[in-house]
Amino acid sequence: MAALLSFTALGLATTYVYTDLGNLTSDAAAISQNGRVAGFWEGNTTSDSSVFIFYNGTFTNYTSNVSGSPNNFATGINSSGLVVGYSDNITNNIDDTTTGFIFSNPLVDISLIIPKLGSDQINSSKIFAINDAGTAVGTAPNWNIGVPNGGTTDTGHAFVYTNGAVSFLPDFKGTASEAHAINKAGQIVGWSFIGESGIKAHAFLLANGKMTDLNPLFGGDESVAVAINDKGDVLGYQSYWFGYPLGSMYLYSKGKATKLNLPEFSQPFGMNNLDQVIGEDGSFNPFLYSNGTLTYLADLTFVGPAPEEFITVQAINDAGQMVGQCISPNGHQSAYLITPSDEASLPAAGTPLADKMKLAGGNINLDPGLSGGNPLTVQWYRNGSPIAGATKTTLTLAKLQTSQTGNYSFFASNLMGNMSGNMTLTVVSPPIIGKQPVNTAVLIGKTAKLMATISGSPPLTYQWLVSNDGGSTWANVTNANGISGATSPTLIFSNTTVDENGGQYQCVVNNSSGVPATTTPVTLTVGSVPQIVVAPLNLTAIQSQIVSFNVTATGFPAPTYQWYKGKTLLSGQNTTTLAFNGVQTTDADTYSVVVTNAFGKLTSKATLKVIIPAFVSVQPSNASVAAGKSAKFAVTATGTAKITYQWQVSTDVGHSFTNIAKATANTYSIAKTTIAMNGWQFHCLVNNAADLPDTSHAATLTVN
Repeated sequence: MAALLSFTALGLATTYVYTDLGNLTSDAAAISQNGRVAGFWEGNTTSDSSVFIFYNGTFTNYTSNVSGSPNNFATGINSSGLVVGYSDNITNNIDDTTTGFIFSNPLVDISLIIPKLGSDQINSSKIFAINDAGTAVGTAPNWNIGVPNGGTTDTGHAFVYTNGAVSFLPDFKGTASEAHAINKAGQIVGWSFIGESGIKAHAFLLANGKMTDLNPLFGGDESVAVAINDKGDVLGYQSYWFGYPLGSMYLYSKGKATKLNLPEFSQPFGMNNLDQVIGEDGSFNPFLYSNGTLTYLADLTFVGPAPEEFITVQAINDAGQMVGQCISPNGHQSAYLITPSDEASLPAAGTPLADKMKLAGGNINLDPGLSGGNPLTVQWYRNGSPIAGATKTTLTLAKLQTSQTGNYSFFASNLMGNMSGNMTLTVVSPPIIGKQPVNTAVLIGKTAKLMATISGSPPLTYQWLVSNDGGSTWANVTNANGISGATSPTLIFSNTTVDENGGQYQCVVNNSSGVPATTTPVTLTVGSVPQIVVAPLNLTAIQSQIVSFNVTATGFPAPTYQWYKGKTLLSGQNTTTLAFNGVQTTDADTYSVVVTNAFGKLTSKATLKVIIPAFVSVQPSNASVAAGKSAKFAVTATGTAKITYQWQVSTDVGHSFTNIAKATANTYSIAKTTIAMNGWQFHCLVNNAADLPDTSHAATLTVN
């Protein structure tokens, strides 16, 4: 049975659902991130303990012995349903042997028993936790011999169990240790005695093979670490001895321990990835500590039936679900599950899906109005196959295609149950222009074709239109006077005339969708090809001289002109003349004119050569290097024809310069400098066919 309760002490303004997990004496010990609960219960006629699992409203009680023992206790469960715990065999009220187990749900008879931890020892072990990868941790108590790190009799040692093998964890050289928790990254926390003869427990964190002693951060003589979340945050507390609480509770994160504001003698039991902590105070009152606020479960206000008393709180997941033991409304000492109310409602569809027809190219939003408790998991399907990434409560299909026609369905589930819905989507394609007709130029008397490529649901109808007034008015084209295909994708002019020159044409396409498509207007041009009568001549000019290129061409319609410098279009230079009002060296290049009309284009080229003396445009820079290192000087020279270079050196502070042999490039490098070169100056002489040499500035070499 379930009851709603208000939960405002945390300032969350939410309600919770209380679920009674059985009328028999029971206790819920663990809950996975996806809401699987594991615990143990006693039979009607015996005090033997057996494991149970609760998931999605269904109980699974395992009345058979898990490990051959009448007493089996669950301590942990992962999202796959693997349950861990231990069984104990009690003789004369003495716990002689405990055996850790990993129990797979729902297969009852595949218990995996922890193997012996040595060739000559009691087969005794306990498992306390398991992560989603199936790695479990615990301790092996009551050893006789074979204890790692020099331990003696009546000791225990923390271990990790994975893939059928047990490995002992490193410790602090003490005689006993326990591993209490493990996160998804395989980081482990617990406690270990210090030194072979010591009996003081220190909390530890084992990460990436490294043991970290948390006791100095927690303070006090002893400490215990009880939980670690997937962020690597560790929950622990100070203790008197062997786990009994002293009263200071700490949260360790990224190398720093923070003392939690909790009553003295409080003891933590667990936390989630939101750093919400559960535990009990020194008077054994269960509490939830979240965002710096302590809330006792006993202080919650219930609407309707509710537990008479909370005895324990054992675990919490990221959804805020908590489990433990309480006195139920009917007076039983039983396990419970508390779920935030927004996590506890069944999935529901406020707007059931209905069959729809949509036009191709449009969008559709499939929204069944899903609601329900979080985490709400949704998967959309098309024709029974899951749609990749479609895991939201609505499915948006953009730019629909006819290939997307099909049956669409969803499956929604949460911690309380599931539901589904489906519909048929039919996508109809209106006419879609795949390839537009293009402007067409044809010689007088030749054949011209205007073509459009159209897709869409058949049958398609076509009608070509013509405008002779620049697109202001349009009239249907008829199949006459050498024109055919007026109602087809291709309009043909078999014998073009000058009268048809400049006409604009477009095609209207329709089908049963009632959504016509119209092609863009195109122009039919009828005429003759251009010809160049007088081509531009090559020019040689002195810098600042006034010169021009000229061209003469014919054609119908009259051709247009465009001048280029090299491959660069000269903006605004579109007449028969290209003039230079004082040429510069930057004007020297190959020039071309492109003569164009609708029937073709011709190109004519000519060169412009500008003679200018060579001169240094970028001076060499001083260089400072360590002795033995290389040095480099460079100049940039500008001028016509082939430019020559000659580097010179001055060893007398610039009073005189002499040529450097083979230094005839625009750069000069010294592979290995010496102290003797310190203060030398270098300059470069540049020249060309104009024979007006220019000398660069002197650059100084500093050698340290």
